[in-house]
Amino acid sequence: METTEYYVPDNCSCGVLQSWTFIAQSAGSLTLQVWQHDDSQQYTIRGANYFTVPSK
Repeated sequence: METTEYYVPDNCSCGVLQSWTFIAQSAGSLTLQVWQHDDSQQYTIRGANYFTVPSK
């Protein structure tokens, strides 16, 4: 399953994620996210893809 919908913050100087792989058990919406650990108590979102898994 491929998507062209994605979100990357404007201030991101991160690398490139080339693909996601997942197995959906049922239809519905799904968000896959990448977070960066900044320090001992903080994370920053670096990107996200939004999927809609169709019913069979």
